[in-house]
Amino acid sequence: SAEFLMKGGVKTDVLLRAVLSRRQGDQGLLSHIGVFPHPREERLLIVTDAGVNISPTLTRKIDIINNAVKVAKKLGMNPPRVAVLSATEKVSYQDMASSKDADILAKLCRMGIFGDALVGGPFALDIAVSEEKARTKGVDHPVAGHADILCAPNIVTGNVLYKAVTSLMDLPMAGVVVGARYPLVVPSRGDSDRSKFYALALAAYLAGTDI
Repeated sequence: SAEFLMKGGVKTDVLLRAVLSRRQGDQGLLSHIGVFPHPREERLLIVTDAGVNISPTLTRKIDIINNAVKVAKKLGMNPPRVAVLSATEKVSYQDMASSKDADILAKLCRMGIFGDALVGGPFALDIAVSEEKARTKGVDHPVAGHADILCAPNIVTGNVLYKAVTSLMDLPMAGVVVGARYPLVVPSRGDSDRSKFYALALAAYLAGTDI
């Protein structure tokens, strides 16, 4: 039996439907994980979900974060720091659903839902990755400026971030889908050979783990 699966010419949605059709009812949510090098520090960053869940509910975001946390721990991020992204750090339950979800997820973290992982938000991207920007904006949180995982509010935000990293910054991105019995390598059509190689390497590394 295969230890991981890589998409070839078949469309991603066709592959995922085939995987879902063979899953058991107690298995978790499928979600996309993108791993890339931090542009200014000697460490890795994770972005999720850039390729599977279009507009995840709060419940699905819990699963997406848990999937990313499992991968982060396998990559040596202990405890993983999760920034739940929005346009601003201001919470608005009426006007911005992403900030509402982020606020609830941060509160769930304080209740121990995510184990030892640290979840904070809502954070704009600059607050999540820049300690200086977080300090300038008056955000004092252990995740602010030190995020390991960037949890996007929807697939549009996640995909734009993914493509910005690979297309504007020319950084490699190892993208895999987790939540099945084995990792799925589902490269974008525009991914470089380098990114595809790193995705295969990540899948091979995760294949022996409970992801």
